[in-house]
Amino acid sequence: MRGLYLFMTCACCLVGCNGSANDTSSSSNSQWNVKVTKIGNSEITSILGFKGPYGLTLSDDAKLYVPDIRDGKVIRFSDLFEAESWLGYSLEAQKSGWFDESYSVDISNKESLKGAHSVTFNSRGQIIIADFFNKTVNLYDSSGKFLSFINSSPSDTSLKFEGPANAHIDQNGNLWVSDWTSHRVYKFDSDFNFIGWLGATATGSTNGFVQTGKAISSNNLGGFNKPHMIKVDSEGFLYVVETGNHRVQKFTPLGESLGWIGAKQSGGITSHFEVTGSPISSPALGGFNQPVSLSIFNNEKLIIADNGNNRVQSFDLNGKFIGWVGGSNSDVFFNWTKVNTSPVGGKATGYLLAPFEAIQVENRLYIADGHNNRVQIYKVDPEFR
Repeated sequence: MRGLYLFMTCACCLVGCNGSANDTSSSSNSQWNVKVTKIGNSEITSILGFKGPYGLTLSDDAKLYVPDIRDGKVIRFSDLFEAESWLGYSLEAQKSGWFDESYSVDISNKESLKGAHSVTFNSRGQIIIADFFNKTVNLYDSSGKFLSFINSSPSDTSLKFEGPANAHIDQNGNLWVSDWTSHRVYKFDSDFNFIGWLGATATGSTNGFVQTGKAISSNNLGGFNKPHMIKVDSEGFLYVVETGNHRVQKFTPLGESLGWIGAKQSGGITSHFEVTGSPISSPALGGFNQPVSLSIFNNEKLIIADNGNNRVQSFDLNGKFIGWVGGSNSDVFFNWTKVNTSPVGGKATGYLLAPFEAIQVENRLYIADGHNNRVQIYKVDPEFR
């Protein structure tokens, strides 16, 4: 998508380093297939057949939604990981909606999904999709009927989206959009009225929500460099993942920065959200290399897809490192681990190659394994600290 990611590979990663792994696969005429790999006393389920799974969402009824940025659609799976239908613009039907695999996708219409990057739902059952390549945030009803583009004609044209990577609905129904290209985060109310944006201007960080002005890239506290995702916890605190700054920032509900976590340019790793210093890319535990997503588990744990390091890391809400999942030169870590070894990318089950989103629900960790064109579901310890 952006040509920014460089990945390490090794012979061990490509063939698998764990001799106890056994695979069972389901076969069908579907584009998407499921493989279950036993590893010791645990297992990893892989859903195969994607072209570019750059996000995922789980609905309240346990269905899995995967936006495929290179396939022009969002695919819906049952709680048994069976492909049910896809959302997009149909060539045969000449409209948007939910379709089965007998329909083909059309990406030439103005309502088509050209770069579906994230999907979320509001309390009205409406579907909100951030389309990175279209520079739009699309609104659909529950049947998949296209309703409108959100923020399509702001009163100030400089406030139009330039590269929305993700959209998020918080517990109060507010819509948040992280615009990767314009280096800012937008907030809208539950009726999609514009409230304001966070980021940095030429005169400094906004330090709260503003409704005018142009954002610039900044590594100062409160500023952003390619913000890829924002999430809000149950108390209203904001967490913003910055791909370009290799860090995660935390903000008050009013948009005041409380600090950042990641690797320090001066050396070492943060142990909590810090307000001084500058971040740097690092493979060290607690450091990041182009992080892209964040989810909140049980309102007590942050789960962060560390894209350039080919791993997923976990922290508590104060920014203390908990553990990581992924592969190294000698092993695959399919449960949270604190083993201090360099992560590597690979194709074997359990390894990751540019993970774009990770969500934990109970004892399952769902990972959109972007450049492996699959979703992996790990069984993990929900009580791990």
